[in-house]
Amino acid sequence: MNVPKELLREILVKLPTRDVARCCYVCRLWRAVVSKPSFRDLHAANHAADSADAELLLVSERRVPGWTDEASVFNVSSGKPMLPVTIPRGYSLANVCNGFLCFFHGDEAKAPAVVCNPVTGEKLTLPREAPAPGDHLSHLVALGFSPSTHEYKLFRFSFWPENNYPGNPVHVHVHTLGGAGGGGWRHHLYLSEARPIRYNPPLYIDGKLYLVNAGSATSDYRRMADRMMVLDVATETRRMYRLPYPRAQYRPWNPLVDAFEMNGKLCLAVNDLHDHDPCGRKIQFWVMSPPRDDQHLDAGDEDEDDSKDNDDYKLYWDLRYSFRVDGPYSDFQMTAAWLDGGGILCYRHGDTLYKYDTRGHSVSDTMADCPPYDQKLQLPATTPSSFKCEQDTEVYRPFICQWDMSWDIYCGYRPTLLSPLALSPPPRQDAYHEDHSGHKLEQDVLNIVRCHQEI
Repeated sequence: MNVPKELLREILVKLPTRDVARCCYVCRLWRAVVSKPSFRDLHAANHAADSADAELLLVSERRVPGWTDEASVFNVSSGKPMLPVTIPRGYSLANVCNGFLCFFHGDEAKAPAVVCNPVTGEKLTLPREAPAPGDHLSHLVALGFSPSTHEYKLFRFSFWPENNYPGNPVHVHVHTLGGAGGGGWRHHLYLSEARPIRYNPPLYIDGKLYLVNAGSATSDYRRMADRMMVLDVATETRRMYRLPYPRAQYRPWNPLVDAFEMNGKLCLAVNDLHDHDPCGRKIQFWVMSPPRDDQHLDAGDEDEDDSKDNDDYKLYWDLRYSFRVDGPYSDFQMTAAWLDGGGILCYRHGDTLYKYDTRGHSVSDTMADCPPYDQKLQLPATTPSSFKCEQDTEVYRPFICQWDMSWDIYCGYRPTLLSPLALSPPPRQDAYHEDHSGHKLEQDVLNIVRCHQEI
């Protein structure tokens, strides 16, 4: 039975993204229909990625000397692999934004970010980074989306890693992608004692970027995560919020946090280490409610004395779950947290995975009443390259290790057929001369060969 292409197009465009991706393997006709850019644009318009249900991704990065680095992507719910992504040497995943993965080079400020779609396998090298505002700066990159304007924007945060002065400058460079991105990079500067933490990647949730910030150093020169920066992608304005615990309560032990998306909201997994309990440690899961205009710290209030009794964090943080895990916390282990589709909270500490069933449990503030985990599983071992470990003095964790093979679970992925090529800036008239400035001989030959046209 032959189905007209027009009718097949009308049927397939109504299917979810995951089902459309499978249609490529049915027959050549179906593959030809769904592979057309016009079909993908129409499907993306009818299935807005920011309104789809979020999924979990397992992303692994392999680095083998002499080979090109590669990122493998798996859908956690289905367990099936998606298309692998070849990434430049030294790049790692910056964040997930709707159906796109954004990769960046953490040590090279001018290296351009790379965006890919794991459904289609397409990738795009974004505009080169803006000039660095200074030497010896740390950088974070994030891709964001504005639902109100339907624009994607690339953000780069540059800051001094060890500066402990109230006037610490934080530089934010922004580039609007796609057809509206012809204006180049915009620069925002603000002064703050707090600055982003490198080991907490930015999170995109519903038109906003969330970045965990560290405040002033303690008496032993350790910084503590105690602020959450919420940046509106559309307006490019930021606000600071207190994290959900009294800062003085945790000195000299710094709370170690992992941020992730839970049912469309920001959630923090906080390791409670201050009790020194021999039975283990407690992990609290705090959910951030949508902040109102009166629930923020103005720029002048960020350095407020936290030793005062200040409970303003209770206005917009909700302690949703907590459970107890065994064993000490190790600074050399990777951590992550996520909620699977069955209501099971998962917490990774190195090669150990703790699972906790949220159904039928109540929250407890004390260690004695805090329930233990429900399941403890051993993960495949991943070992760092010891010669690549370097000391990191800017945060509590004393070392940052580079791994030959690393993996992590990422929340908030919403599949789409939209091509990352749609994020390309419009071509400029002088683009040829900029991109081919190193081909002077060829240009001279062309000028001589083509000179007869002017005779």
